[in-house]
Amino acid sequence: MGRVWLPHSGQWRPLNESLDGMNDRSIAAARKYLRGGWRSDRRRPTAKWQFPKPVSDVTRRKFFGIFGRTTWDFRQRTCVARFDEMEWVSRYKVLWANEESVVVLFADSDGESCRQLYIVDEQSFFIVASNPTGNVEYFKRHPV
Repeated sequence: MGRVWLPHSGQWRPLNESLDGMNDRSIAAARKYLRGGWRSDRRRPTAKWQFPKPVSDVTRRKFFGIFGRTTWDFRQRTCVARFDEMEWVSRYKVLWANEESVVVLFADSDGESCRQLYIVDEQSFFIVASNPTGNVEYFKRHPV
């Protein structure tokens, strides 16, 4: 197997690996990581959540009440998302992955959307929920 020298990093890389470090094994590992049930973490977002304007304690409590109620169930080719009594089923495809994040394309009858999931550890990941403030929503493994 050949190798290529990357002068900016001072490292040799195998030719079967892309310059950004992703390869077919990365996609397979990401799909395996995602398989199963995930629930929105009620505790973590509330500790660091930033509101763009001051809000009352009542509004804050109401808003934080949404966390912990969303679940994602990644199956072989579909993801079933649930929030309370609502349910959405989407096909998904891992477009890119490394040990730090996974980019997933979701497709359903409403169209396509892309999400980057940032891996925290084997039991949790987060998604960016609000760009201007940098707020994130955490998900943790749970039985389906």
